[in-house]
Amino acid sequence: MTSHFEQAILPIFEETRPAYLAHARRIAAELGRDGRRITINDVRNAAPPPEGIDPRVMGAVLTRSEWVKVGYENSYRRTCHGRPVAIFRRREAGE
Repeated sequence: MTSHFEQAILPIFEETRPAYLAHARRIAAELGRDGRRITINDVRNAAPPPEGIDPRVMGAVLTRSEWVKVGYENSYRRTCHGRPVAIFRRREAGE
């Protein structure tokens, strides 16, 4: 079941910040090359989001079908207070 956030907020982010999302997705692809596992925190470090962005929309970077969730780890970001973040790896061809 998709949430209101996924149905209403993420599409607005796709429309209003396409250049940032494209840049962040390129960074994620580079970070995840050769099967390396990454989190959104890795992407944030390499491509900081624009000011005023709700941190929840950062999930839009890794929601495409080229990524598969492989686990969780506690976030090291102070503002996250150790909450878990998903770990992703690039989906292999034929997977």
